[in-house]
Amino acid sequence: MERQVRYAVALVLLTQTVLCFAHAGGREHFEWSAKKGEEAESGRRRAPFSFTLPELGSLPDHPRLRVRDEKELISILNYTGNDPVAAKLLDDIYSYGDEILNTKPALRPAPGPSGVLSTVRTVLDRVYIMALLFRLTNNCNSTWYYRGWAELETVAKWSDWNPQHFLDVGEMTHAVAIGYDWFYQGLNSSQRMLLEDAIVEKGFKPAMAAFKQHEFWTYYDSNWNNVCNGGLIVGALALLDNERHSGIAKEMLNMSMHALPNSMASYAPLGAWPEGPGYWAYATDYTRYAISSLQTALGTDMGLGEFTGFATTADFNIQLQGTSLINYNWADDRVGEHPSDTAVSFYLATHYNRPEAAYLQREKLKTRDTISVNDLIDYTDKGSEADLEKLPLVMLYWKRNLLVARGSWTNRTAAFLGLKGGNVSYHHSHMDLGSFVLEMGGVRWAMELGSDNYGLPEYFGGKRFTYYRLRNVGHNTLTFDDDNQGRESAAEIIAYSSDHNQGTATVDLTTGYAPSNLTSVKRTFKWALNNNAVTIEDAITYGKSHAKTVTWAMHTRARAMVHGTSADLTDDHRELHVAFDSGDKCPHAEMAVSPVDLKPPQDSSTGIFKLTITAPASTCSSIVVHISLTK
Repeated sequence: MERQVRYAVALVLLTQTVLCFAHAGGREHFEWSAKKGEEAESGRRRAPFSFTLPELGSLPDHPRLRVRDEKELISILNYTGNDPVAAKLLDDIYSYGDEILNTKPALRPAPGPSGVLSTVRTVLDRVYIMALLFRLTNNCNSTWYYRGWAELETVAKWSDWNPQHFLDVGEMTHAVAIGYDWFYQGLNSSQRMLLEDAIVEKGFKPAMAAFKQHEFWTYYDSNWNNVCNGGLIVGALALLDNERHSGIAKEMLNMSMHALPNSMASYAPLGAWPEGPGYWAYATDYTRYAISSLQTALGTDMGLGEFTGFATTADFNIQLQGTSLINYNWADDRVGEHPSDTAVSFYLATHYNRPEAAYLQREKLKTRDTISVNDLIDYTDKGSEADLEKLPLVMLYWKRNLLVARGSWTNRTAAFLGLKGGNVSYHHSHMDLGSFVLEMGGVRWAMELGSDNYGLPEYFGGKRFTYYRLRNVGHNTLTFDDDNQGRESAAEIIAYSSDHNQGTATVDLTTGYAPSNLTSVKRTFKWALNNNAVTIEDAITYGKSHAKTVTWAMHTRARAMVHGTSADLTDDHRELHVAFDSGDKCPHAEMAVSPVDLKPPQDSSTGIFKLTITAPASTCSSIVVHISLTK
């Protein structure tokens, strides 16, 4: 009943023509063409991106970022009146809004390993929620306005937005720009000036200094580019016709519009993101913020959304969902134990005709409690199970040397296999060449441990590959003695074939084991997913290597009982059988299971076990492991 009342009241208010605040603020006529981007000295910079700002008689009134007018807001409310998933989203947003009313505005903390990013994201969430609820009441509910303004006023008066960790600046510029734009009708001139000056002094000016110094995010092809420049583009569009700051806003837009394409090229050719699914979501979120704001403010994204791979990148995210809806969480992604909320899926579904993305996102939202303004802003009821079933059951992302295969798109207990070669030297990568995840019967039997605590000493520096989760010993792959895979190594999928639910793929891991001085290491996966069966064959040629032992590993949360050359893994009412061939190619191998016991300050590994097959390297040239669901 409470939800129905909120929906009805909001809909009535939005359809009223009388505003609660008098509109203020003029618009400036301008024409502007961006300068041609300069080549940077780094080889990671792409070709210059050419664009011209469209000729405009005037910019739209505020609010003009992402959600422009009452028609769009009414569309959102109509979903909440008829769709139970959308209705729950609105309920959650109101509930979180009520909680925010009892909090104090965020003070600037001392920077930690990730800057002040956690606090900045708290601000961003609060601003979006207060501003959306304010707009859903046609700017009439002063409760949301005053709490939102208190947050904005506080952060606008911070000494800075921590430019030493520029993600903080990018996200805070985004937060204040949205607050400025969405609360605009309620702000007086002095309030507007405070926010305008904060965006310029704490956002644009530090960014321009960073561009002058060629800081890596200004040209590199990582998520930092998308986030920093995406946030700055949103800020520039908010002030593009401002009487005092239009000049610097245009200059900022010019810089960021030439920088972001360097990272947009990373989606090519099939939409796969090289930093893993977690950073796909982060980068794509901010790409969406930039593109959607360009579209609502200027009527065009000036070609950003046309980069190869971006139109299909929603399906990359879908393919990495196991049949359990849990991510294949490779690289610095968190442990995959719950469906991931990727709200950008709704935006991509609508703007790139990927209805399957919207359907799957709604399915994930049904299984977890989440509070996401962006899910509601871009919500769509498009898509069905039939759209999902049109996708291939096996997908090879050859440029990223990543393969995923499943027995079904709709059976949540069907088998799912994810495997990879990849590149250790890429941003956020682990020494996980040859690793895999496996689901059967609705259980993730072989798991990735994910990232560790970013606050660990030199996590992104010289000690990065001393930590268990990042080394090959912490993945489902091979280790020789206690050697790491090479820090600059890569592995290619050199052979692949598939027919319905059966297939095979071979990964050449040889360069990954250069530190162990091996002549050849090749791992072949063979699967019959309808039969819940996978075989992994490792062929090893040692040459002049002095390796003494070889260890095959699989990490799991299941309970395991070892019986000589096999083990039975159990999880609730399911049972998995893992067995290895003990022939003359690896005659002295031994299977064992032990808990993974990581000590602080590394993250806890409680409940995680490691199933291993260990053999003398001198007598083991082939390890063949058969995995099947028995119950």
